Amino acid sequence: SAADATRFTSTGPYAGSKFAGSQFAGRSTIVRLPEDGGKVPEGETPAQKIARLRAMADKQKMLRNEMSTFDKVILRGRVWADRAHRFTVYCLLGLGGMAVVLGAVSIVDMAIYSRQKRLEYDQANKLAYQTALHNAIAAKEAGVASEEALELIRHDAEVAAAEKEFQEQPSLWARTKMRLFGNLRKEE
Repeated sequence: SAADATRFTSTGPYAGSKFAGSQFAGRSTIVRLPEDGGKVPEGETPAQKIARLRAMADKQKMLRNEMSTFDKVILRGRVWADRAHRFTVYCLLGLGGMAVVLGAVSIVDMAIYSRQKRLEYDQANKLAYQTALHNAIAAKEAGVASEEALELIRHDAEVAAAEKEFQEQPSLWARTKMRLFGNLRKEE
């Protein structure tokens, strides 16, 4: 009974409950499922279920000659709207895919172009530096070197000394081996 039900439990009639009978004996407006179409296929998706139920309802309306001109227009319009929607979705997916591919190609091309330009720039700077250094050394030997030429020669000597010192330092691997195995004799 309703008194036994909890406060938050619905006690009204359910859509799936059995209906004993109707007090209204008039013509029913409820769409009845045909005997052969009442079977539900296994693994049916909600979209397939909606399409199946619409098709059954439309078939019943046609059999009873209840299909108005407006209903027929809506039915045909739904077909064309579905086609237009499918076309739009595929176009958007295709354009999105092309945008991703174009973006990836552009990024790779930009990286390659940037690397080439950087190498060209580095080579041009190295050539200009070597030319200036060669001219400075020649000017120093001739005894007509300017202060900038002497500074360039000093700077080059400092860079060469720092590079030589770095090369003479033991590598990280050599330092690690020395720390781990430095106390051992060769026989061990």
